[in-house]
Amino acid sequence: QGRLAAVPASRLLADPGFCERLVEHGIPTAVTPVGAEWYLRLPGGRTVSLAPAYRPVSRRFRPEPSTLLRPEHGLVPFIGREQVLDQIMGWCQDLAGAPVLLVTGGGGSGKTRLAREACVQMLAAGWDAGIADDQRQDGSATDRLARPTLLVVDDADLRTGLISALVDYLRWDDAGPPVGLLLLARATGDWWDQPVP
Repeated sequence: QGRLAAVPASRLLADPGFCERLVEHGIPTAVTPVGAEWYLRLPGGRTVSLAPAYRPVSRRFRPEPSTLLRPEHGLVPFIGREQVLDQIMGWCQDLAGAPVLLVTGGGGSGKTRLAREACVQMLAAGWDAGIADDQRQDGSATDRLARPTLLVVDDADLRTGLISALVDYLRWDDAGPPVGLLLLARATGDWWDQPVP
């Protein structure tokens, strides 16, 4: 009746008949976890983990209609910034390029949604990618990244301590896998202009 019903892939993969059909067409039935299951120990005793690019809308609480437009849910199709997204993807995959990229724009201009979409693209390319979260310690602790990783720091101008710790890590592990540090802020300023020690 004009509505789309979404079913989790885990339910489909629990159906033997569905799995048989996949195998018939040469499609693997193994489930690959999305996102990282680690938190990184940083210099100075800080840690960072990767929050998923998108979060589901709570079913327990009836959301306000405006909630459906929030960038962390990604419910509205991503359109209109494909060229900028392509530039971010090219930056991630340029192994010889700078490991830090700053994206600026006014509040509500789409920086956060752009970065979250970049995370999805990099996950599809086999990277770990997500929003840098220094408040949670998900999974097991690690001192080194094992795979190419895109870390997004939103409101970067307010999180200079985390950025310094991440830059220190990048300097220390310069022989490790590629790491992109994508910073989002409303504007540059003293926090961006001052040299990192």
